[in-house]
Amino acid sequence: NAGEVASGCAASEMIRLVKEAAKYFCKYTDKQMTGFLKNAVNKVNKTVYQKSLEAENLYGMGTTLVVCVVYNKKCYIANVGDSRLYKYSGSLKQITKDHSYVAELVELGMLTPEEANDHPNKNVITRAIGTEPMMVPDIFIEKISSGDVFLLCSDGLTNMVTDGDISKVISQNADVENSAAKLIELALENGALNQKMGVNRKNDRKNFKRKIRNSRRNRQRRNGLCI
Repeated sequence: NAGEVASGCAASEMIRLVKEAAKYFCKYTDKQMTGFLKNAVNKVNKTVYQKSLEAENLYGMGTTLVVCVVYNKKCYIANVGDSRLYKYSGSLKQITKDHSYVAELVELGMLTPEEANDHPNKNVITRAIGTEPMMVPDIFIEKISSGDVFLLCSDGLTNMVTDGDISKVISQNADVENSAAKLIELALENGALNQKMGVNRKNDRKNFKRKIRNSRRNRQRRNGLCI
């Protein structure tokens, strides 16, 4: 489906960009590293957005994204949507902030976190990769200490497994691969395969042909083929 195309495209493009830039990380300051992540996310977003214009069945597709680069005892993080990064250091802490409808209501004091968990629109996100020509990620930097564990996950996990259970699994498994396998097992047991993602954006198909025309016209202008 279109969502799988978007997520696969985003993941492969981000991996490619990180691999290409990795040889320069030793020279990067914090500012340069966060700048790299912002630029990389925008390149990924552009790639997914352009692909969504290639076929009508892909129009409006999007995906969430969370990525981290670990270097020199620091974790550099970028996220768009409600995929999360957690840090476990004796206790579990969510580092990223969800770009979702219910997260905004919680921040405004209109919902409690407990109410948000059961809200009918909890899967509606307010930012996604590929749904707009430009996308701004949130950026975080976390220092790393010995024994710290970083967990990157989608709502397929967090909708099905509570933060308390995630913390318990990590604390009881010294091996991170065992922790990951157990968390996947718990999510599947609780019905993760039935999860769906909502994007807080109008994806009406009547705009598809117009956006295709505009995209082609913009490319022609850049190439000096259109006045």
